[in-house]
Amino acid sequence: MVHWESQLERDRFYLLEADPAVLEFYEQPRTYELYVEGVLRRYTPDIEVRYANEVVIEEVKPSDKVNLDMALYEVFASYMAKRGMRFKIVTEQEIQQQPRLDNVKCLYRYAQHSMDHRALKALISSVSAVRPQNFQDLKHLASEVSEDPALPWAFLAQGYLDLPDDEPITDRSRIIFKRGEAS
Repeated sequence: MVHWESQLERDRFYLLEADPAVLEFYEQPRTYELYVEGVLRRYTPDIEVRYANEVVIEEVKPSDKVNLDMALYEVFASYMAKRGMRFKIVTEQEIQQQPRLDNVKCLYRYAQHSMDHRALKALISSVSAVRPQNFQDLKHLASEVSEDPALPWAFLAQGYLDLPDDEPITDRSRIIFKRGEAS
């Protein structure tokens, strides 16, 4: 559970939750004191994101507000670089890309869905044998192994297969097989 101060931050958290490269993230990780143009300032960035090979500190900001604190962001970026971390400003232009954001939000509710172990194993086997072409095919395979209508959604949300980011989720959505999985 994380706390967010704007809907833009909330949407960023959805995307971080869905990103398999993200190991963990924290909201408002700590407050820093920095000299900006000769004045001591306190700054608390929005998010700390940990990946396997790097830590990124993020400021989530509407694009029309970024320039208001650019001097602070430049000082902070230099400060973080000296400590082996990267600073990044994330705006709505990156966060609110559609239909990607809506797809992530749709699947989010299934990310923790408990799948029956036997049904999951049977679905993995069916997917490997049949290699469904679209989401409707996956739903059909899931219905043959379980009465749980959430199973195909959870299967996607939990990363067994993917769908394209650039189209809304529909029955005709193309299935993307991950390398080495379900093949």
